[in-house]
Amino acid sequence: MGILVLFAAVPASASTFFQFAQNPGTPTPLIVDDNAGVGLAPGNTTVSLRDALILWDMPNSLGTGVQAGLLSFNVTSTKFAVGKAGNNTLTETGFTGTGSIVDPVTHFLILSWSFNLADSTTLTVANNGYTGSFVDSTPIHVVSAPYINQPYLLSSDFASLRFNIFFTAHDAPWTSNGLPVVYSPAFLGTCTNCRIAPNEAVLDLPEPATMAMLGCGLIGLGLLGRKRFVR
Repeated sequence: MGILVLFAAVPASASTFFQFAQNPGTPTPLIVDDNAGVGLAPGNTTVSLRDALILWDMPNSLGTGVQAGLLSFNVTSTKFAVGKAGNNTLTETGFTGTGSIVDPVTHFLILSWSFNLADSTTLTVANNGYTGSFVDSTPIHVVSAPYINQPYLLSSDFASLRFNIFFTAHDAPWTSNGLPVVYSPAFLGTCTNCRIAPNEAVLDLPEPATMAMLGCGLIGLGLLGRKRFVR
C-alpha cells in the first residue's frame, strides 16, 4: 500500500502544484478514533496522520524537483455519523484541525494549513468494507508557507487548492460504533448516537497502469502520488 494525497487546483488547466508519494519503508498509519460524550461534553471523531515520510514536488514555486518531506494532519468532529443506504457508506462532517509538511532533516516548515468548521470536510468509509477518504473540498487556509514565493502564493493555482486523502482499512472493515438505522431506501439512514468506529488504515495509491491513465486527465490537478516512489 502507498499514498495518494491530492491538493487539487482549479481550473483543471492550471499547472501542477504538488506531487507526492510515500517513501519506501514502514507505512505511517492513518488513525481514526472516537470518544463517547461525557456529561455535557460532546463525543468526537478524530482522523490523524503523523510524520508520514513523503516525496513532494512544487515545480511552479521551488523548481528544484522532488524532495523529501514529513506530512502530518489532525482533524476532529463532534458530529454523528450518517449512513447512506444507496451505497452503504458512513459519513461524518464538520471537522476542524491542522495539516503541515516539514523538512525531514531540518524540520523546517514547508507549508501549514488549517481545516475550519465552515469548510466542506467529509470523512467517508465503506460500511463493512475497507475503503475510505477524507476530503476538504473548500480551498485550504494557509497558515504559513515560508518556502513559497509570494506571487505564486497569491495565484489562483494556489488559492484554489483542495485537500483529498484516500485510504484502506489495515485489518478490520469499517463499521459504526452503533447500528445505522435506515428508515427507507429513499432517505438517508442515521446512526443513533454513533460515530465511525476506531480503526487503522494505510494510504492508497493507484496501480501504475491506472496512474498512467490518470496522468493525462489530471496533469493540471496536482499532488499525484506515484507508485515508483513506494517501491
